[in-house]
Amino acid sequence: GADLTMVCTKKQKDSPYTTYVELNRKKEAVDIRVGDTNEGKCKHISLGVYVMSRQYLIHMLSDCVTHNCIHFEREFLTRALIDGTVAGYLFNEYAMKIEDTFDYFRSNMDMLTAQNRRELFPDERPVRTKGRADVSTHYAEGANVKNCFVADGCYIEGSIENCVIFRGVEIHKGATLKNCIIMQDTVIGAGAELSNVISDKDVTIGEFITLAGSPRVPLVLPKGSNI
Repeated sequence: GADLTMVCTKKQKDSPYTTYVELNRKKEAVDIRVGDTNEGKCKHISLGVYVMSRQYLIHMLSDCVTHNCIHFEREFLTRALIDGTVAGYLFNEYAMKIEDTFDYFRSNMDMLTAQNRRELFPDERPVRTKGRADVSTHYAEGANVKNCFVADGCYIEGSIENCVIFRGVEIHKGATLKNCIIMQDTVIGAGAELSNVISDKDVTIGEFITLAGSPRVPLVLPKGSNI
């Protein structure tokens, strides 16, 4: 029955890109703030999903054009809050609004927890991607794998812990990876040591190279890099 419904979740962090929402007991929005101006006053954030009728959207767009309003969250939503009823649909399962590299890194690391995976990829609502026919991943003698998410088509001789490994990745003997996201067709040489690294696809890392970021500021390797 609301004019506009916004999907919300509990506040995750303070960010200049986040839209904060305060809901009353009826789950109606009573305050909407954008960016660091929140100052802890709103307990929920918008996930960027909005539901409204076509007629209401046209009405609000016409109103915004008339008043020279061009920013959706800061101006459209504020006018909707004044103009009618804005409801919040509270999503209590796993949700992450990815706004920067840290969010991307953290959300991937979250997928190493089974409960988060079940909430994000339930059997009754599958998420499908483009297929690529690959053989099963080969774990060579001496490989050590702990709490990792590994796709098909990989060749692993080294040690990996708390990592997300995309398809077609090669990790050679003596290489050690911790808390890394390694995208497809990356090759990591023997004896290399990586921690808190995000590698884009088709990266080649030579033997005995050491690369380290931090959980807050992971090291990002561009696509096709040769290190």
